[in-house]
Amino acid sequence: MQLRIYKSTLIVYGAILLVSLALFYLLPKDALADVVFDPEKMAESEIYLEAALKGKLDQLEGVEIHRRWSFDFYGDRLEAVSDDDETFLQVYVIRTPAGTDEISAVEYRRDTFVTHRLNPYRVTLSGNRLHIQSPGHYEFKFKGFNRDFTVGQFSEKEAEEIQYHLWLYHDIQFAQELCLYIPADVNIEHDPAGISLVVIDEE
Repeated sequence: MQLRIYKSTLIVYGAILLVSLALFYLLPKDALADVVFDPEKMAESEIYLEAALKGKLDQLEGVEIHRRWSFDFYGDRLEAVSDDDETFLQVYVIRTPAGTDEISAVEYRRDTFVTHRLNPYRVTLSGNRLHIQSPGHYEFKFKGFNRDFTVGQFSEKEAEEIQYHLWLYHDIQFAQELCLYIPADVNIEHDPAGISLVVIDEE
């Protein structure tokens, strides 16, 4: 009786492994995500960060303007506010020459496997208040399996989780960024608890 249970268990387990392996090779490769950490992705994300801190995201290959807003502005004080209390915003502010009397905002995007699922920013100007509405929170659920013929493929491993998070972070970093172009003679006020402004002086 016990031998029959062991035999049945081995047959079922073997069938699951064979089906999983068959599915791996039958599914289109573009439907699968490679979760192997790639040092080149890490170097690429450093390039994006350096460009963002210099206000030159638009000069990178693969980065495109998704949406642009322009407002006439003749004051000397601007208050940047967020209507979303649940989302912390980081926005890059590029200082433009004084006296231009114009404020603009640009949402940049680069092509990643999540780009087509992203919601847009919303930017409006009312008086001297620039309202920025974030795209909101995102939740992505990923499922996968290893090709290894081991029981361990069904258990979570801390090292694999760390590797997975690194891969995800570097692969989608700078998938969506908002930049404000504000004249140098306009004083910007904001609540640091809701918005982080990374101010870049035009070189």
